[in-house]
Amino acid sequence: MKTEINIWNGGGWNNYTALRELKTLRPGSRGLAAKQGISKIEVAPRDSERPFGIAARFFDVAGNLTFTLGFDQHDSAAWIKERVYALLDEGIQSRKNARAKEISRAAFVQRITAWRRNFDAKKPASNSVDKLSVKFHAMRRNAADENNRPSRKLCTNLAREVACETVSYADAVSQIVAYGGKI
Repeated sequence: MKTEINIWNGGGWNNYTALRELKTLRPGSRGLAAKQGISKIEVAPRDSERPFGIAARFFDVAGNLTFTLGFDQHDSAAWIKERVYALLDEGIQSRKNARAKEISRAAFVQRITAWRRNFDAKKPASNSVDKLSVKFHAMRRNAADENNRPSRKLCTNLAREVACETVSYADAVSQIVAYGGKI
């Protein structure tokens, strides 16, 4: 199986200097691609209609897109040549596996962080801003000292933040109490 390599440049907005200068890929790229079952490598603009940069696409024997390597419009021909070779040298499947591992790890860390952040939070009955605002303003009106009580703006802003889940309900109540509000 001989690997086909196509390098083409777009017209108008999609005419990139790097693609004009890129004539061939690094020697050995074709052999590395053949070992991985890649029958075609295409280096071209990412989108034929819009200027979204450059992409190197790798196709298998059946003609299915296996992997896409994206580049910025300001990247050089030498950089593209080296990155394509580095991907083929590393192996497309090992790059996919590493990326999948990174994504699953990030999702796991995000779940753990969310759990830690909201472990002690007491969620209100509703996330409605109006209901929370009424509740927080009632705490404001119940303040022991009328001269020293939280502002209307603080109560409204805290209600919005709790509804958007940027502040926990327990933290909002503690802020209102700290400014003189009463539960």
